[in-house]
Amino acid sequence: MNLNELLQKLESESGLNEQEQVLLDQLLAESEGVKASLQHLEEDQLSMAWRSELSSKLATMPVAPKPRWLVWIRPVAGLALAGALATVAFLPKSIDRPAPVQADVERELVSLHREVVTNRDVTEFGLTAYESRETKESDSLHDWSEADLGIL
Repeated sequence: MNLNELLQKLESESGLNEQEQVLLDQLLAESEGVKASLQHLEEDQLSMAWRSELSSKLATMPVAPKPRWLVWIRPVAGLALAGALATVAFLPKSIDRPAPVQADVERELVSLHREVVTNRDVTEFGLTAYESRETKESDSLHDWSEADLGIL
């Protein structure tokens, strides 16, 4: 791209691609006239009249109302936060935890051991655990009379 084509695009105010923009920036940076004219420009200060005119225009524009649900967000959020803090502050610091499972297992082992020892004591004369249970239950089922007991 040459300088003439770039000037034609600038005069016609057509868009520049990235390469053309870089070329234009380089040309302007090398030009001493552009630097001097930019340094002598005064800074624009916005006048108070313009600001007051803008404020009056904005005051006449209608303001869009907020949705109803947005009005309640801050109070609800504040109450939720206060409730969470109160819950944390007033909950008991120690929580009763259930007994460990090992205690139940130990208790079962001890009771099983006692039952085995009792069965050994009963079955020492050759009865099995099933037979010893059966005889205990069968004694209550039979009605032994005095005569039967006297024979023994």
